[in-house]
Amino acid sequence: MKRSKILIADDEVSITEILKEVLAEENYEIIITHTGPDTLKQAEMHQPDLIILDMMLPGIDGFDVSYYLSLSGKARPKIIALTARDMSWDENFAKASGVDVYIRKPFDINELKKKIKELLSQE
Repeated sequence: MKRSKILIADDEVSITEILKEVLAEENYEIIITHTGPDTLKQAEMHQPDLIILDMMLPGIDGFDVSYYLSLSGKARPKIIALTARDMSWDENFAKASGVDVYIRKPFDINELKKKIKELLSQE
């Protein structure tokens, strides 16, 4: 069985480390980025099945990263926005830019794991 690839993009190293540790236990292949430009580069290089995307990345924000991925012409990975932004329009804008699931920080790790499984089972 093919291991699913998950790209975790967050400028907070503590978040990426926690998620990497928790998701590696689930036997996912994990790629980590901390900026918008690097997220786009790594997504192109690794073709992840799913991206956990902070909306406030430096360089290019998560909204634009999601939008650019939807324009690439390639199979777009599933995207979970994991963000501290909590204005109602943020969620609508994120969904319009291609985000599949919007989760606010602080988040419940079990909810996140459940959403990951749901999205990956839709492939």
